[in-house]
Amino acid sequence: MRGRVYIIVIALIFTPLWMWIAWLLTPKKVMNVVIVDKTVLNSKCTEHCSFTWILINKRYCKPNKRLYSVSKDYYGFFPKDSEKYIVHGLESLSYSQLDSLSDTADMTYFTDTYGIYYNEWYLHHDIKERSHIIYGGMTQKDLYFLKNMKNKHKLILTEFNDIESPTSDGVSREFQEMFGLHWTGWVARYFDQLDTTKTDEIPRWLVRGYVQEHKTDWHFKGSGIAYVNEDTRVEVLSHTTDLKELVPIIETQDKWKKYYGVVSKIKYPYWFDIMFSDKTNEIVSEISVKPTARGDSILAKNGIPSTSPSVIAHDSDNYKFYYFTGDFADDPIDPALSDYRGIVTLRWFLYNKQNAERESFFWEYYLPMTEKILGDYYKHLHKK
Repeated sequence: MRGRVYIIVIALIFTPLWMWIAWLLTPKKVMNVVIVDKTVLNSKCTEHCSFTWILINKRYCKPNKRLYSVSKDYYGFFPKDSEKYIVHGLESLSYSQLDSLSDTADMTYFTDTYGIYYNEWYLHHDIKERSHIIYGGMTQKDLYFLKNMKNKHKLILTEFNDIESPTSDGVSREFQEMFGLHWTGWVARYFDQLDTTKTDEIPRWLVRGYVQEHKTDWHFKGSGIAYVNEDTRVEVLSHTTDLKELVPIIETQDKWKKYYGVVSKIKYPYWFDIMFSDKTNEIVSEISVKPTARGDSILAKNGIPSTSPSVIAHDSDNYKFYYFTGDFADDPIDPALSDYRGIVTLRWFLYNKQNAERESFFWEYYLPMTEKILGDYYKHLHKK
């Protein structure tokens, strides 16, 4: 019995070492990836760190054979010390440079264009109130680059908030027309606590918008889902009266579940936009809430569907495009874990109770889906 315990202890000690060695021995795969992230407040780069994590873990590398760096290898906002920063987005390039970049790039991922605002950058204690923008929004040059990538049959990944405020209406409409999408104007998020005396997670502008529109106090307790429209309307579904299930659910049909290796249902407790697609695209997954009769009447009154696409895909020879309607690339994942091959097998030991739902979303949904997309595309490149 004691010998068996020793074996288990030794295995626990040496397993991470063997996983790291196996990762080191895994051949690198060259793929030139252009990441765009305009919402980087610090070196953690939370809005694209989970995507870079996957690139590193699967040993995708730059043309110079170096692995990707989460803090260096992207276009957008680069924070420095003492509230200094550098902006190096695609809009800083000339059109001829964008042409060249779209020639050499294999794929692009626009993880976030929401941007950086005065209060977030200069008043770190006051990030829940809106203020004037320092940098952000999808631009005409971003759109020009995306058009080039589409015309050259390259892989394009985009997601939540790429075409919402502060992106101009014209750029947003052109993006939607280009990729067969229709944004309803609504975004939503689940909050596990709506009582502002017990949490600082609720943005003050959201509370103020609700109070001004409904001419009533913010009276919510417990959990719920907040809906915000581009015209400033705010609606809230409370778990006590409006919801049968607390957290929005992403559901994937068997066909796509098997193809992408994801679970059929997963809770998604973060921001998502309510987007629809025309018939040129496939709906891989849908996100839904389960309202009571009262909750359903609130949604219906505002033209908000209880179910909408979560992953929209166009995967054909003419171009390859994905739109993730949730803030998928923003996950609380430990960067240090990317250097271990097969780390997914130990995921159950890595969950943090505070972020369990978002962490499980990464391991059970975002990771396998993104790995599949990248793996298929890498094979496609080499086949060509």
